Amino acid sequence: MKQICIAYGRNLDIKRMKQKCPHAKLLGKAQLYGWTIDFGKYITLIPDENKVVPVGLWQIDEIALSEIDAIEGYPNLYRRETVQIEFNNKLYNALIYLLNDPTPYALPLDYIDRLKIGYNDFNFDFKIIQQAINKHNKKPNLIVNTN
Repeated sequence: MKQICIAYGRNLDIKRMKQKCPHAKLLGKAQLYGWTIDFGKYITLIPDENKVVPVGLWQIDEIALSEIDAIEGYPNLYRRETVQIEFNNKLYNALIYLLNDPTPYALPLDYIDRLKIGYNDFNFDFKIIQQAINKHNKKPNLIVNTN
């Protein structure tokens, strides 16, 4: 069974996806309405009816689903949900991974640099990530990640 999987963070890195999830096929890019970028220990999305997030779309089958599950630490780190997205003038139900634990951690610079790779691959404006990071860094009780 083939389905669409939404990428908004590290899974925008095309080279990385080809290595870690060789059974996924890149479809293109789209806009996900009603969501905004947020961070816990890693990137995630949270509902916000006034926001839009640029996303990449991958076509996946059962093998690719298990590969992405492994990448995302499903079901412990990330959970799967289904959302609607428009692509090529059609509405699709698409799979999205969302972080389970919203506890805010300080983000390492190398993680932010890895996010830039995917944003460059898709020609997305990295300002959206930087704004989310700035907002994240102002959260009270930010935990310094020692991993």
